Amino acid sequence: EAGNLQKYVEQNPGMAAMLAFAFGVAATRFFKSPGGSEAVEESEAA
Repeated sequence: EAGNLQKYVEQNPGMAAMLAFAFGVAATRFFKSPGGSEAVEESEAA
């Protein structure tokens, strides 16, 4: 499983980076503010 993921990342670095970024943004939004307003403002600024 991990080997396949590594292969995928090596073949598709841009897509892997986008997925990692999107996941990071979603996690930040989810954990930072339950209300959501803070996170939305941050993502729009970025």
